[in-house]
Amino acid sequence: MSPVRALTAVAVVVALAGVAAAIVDYRVTVSRVPELPDCTPYTEQCEQGLDARNVHRLSLEGDYRRRSWIYSVAVLGAALGATAVALVRRRTPSERQRVFANLGVAGVVLGLVVAGLFWLADTTIEPAARPAVLAIAGMLIVAAVGGLVARGESGRRLEVGGPKRQIAWRLSLAGLGFTVVTFVLAWIYTEHVASCGPEDDLATRYLLGAALATSVAAGLLGLLGLLARRWFLALVYLVVNPVLLLAFVVSCLE
Repeated sequence: MSPVRALTAVAVVVALAGVAAAIVDYRVTVSRVPELPDCTPYTEQCEQGLDARNVHRLSLEGDYRRRSWIYSVAVLGAALGATAVALVRRRTPSERQRVFANLGVAGVVLGLVVAGLFWLADTTIEPAARPAVLAIAGMLIVAAVGGLVARGESGRRLEVGGPKRQIAWRLSLAGLGFTVVTFVLAWIYTEHVASCGPEDDLATRYLLGAALATSVAAGLLGLLGLLARRWFLALVYLVVNPVLLLAFVVSCLE
């Protein structure tokens, strides 16, 4: 095996190991949360037990969130490292464009995996949404920018067919703006609200409503991307936005 292929294999293994470690760590963390005490009848001792359990749960949740950043950076770094190694062997712009396309597909697959895991997550411990979004967004942004640069180097024009398909292509690009807005809203919410208590009802309503609107708009424009035969853009819009909405939902879990 050549050194380049060996480095690529190592990077792929590290990325897969990071995802697996995050999943296993989450399950182990959930298992360490004590069971709810039997509060029948409800007594002061029972209330103290509930408070102690909640303090321990929050401590475990905070520790897992900090470790999640390590997993996220490891996955993103390994994916970008594998891409860099692959680019060493690709001499032509069209070959480099395929490398970035593979990175984009990997980001989409990671988004699907994260969406599924968030959907199946235990409500005891809040999954770390922001680290997951960092890895997915980082891979997709690098793939998109790198692909555009490689296409520009090759001198190829964006051939999208007849007038109707050209309109669909231009509209599908607008979905990128809606996706960015959805990302910003989700980040603001998870960073500054991060709960769904009575005092946050107004903020929750407006932020979630705006994110839902931009996410739906991006999804519809992603369908137009399918019409324009821009599969990568369509997959990005149809995967990233649901993941961001799940970040909202997960942040509301107690």
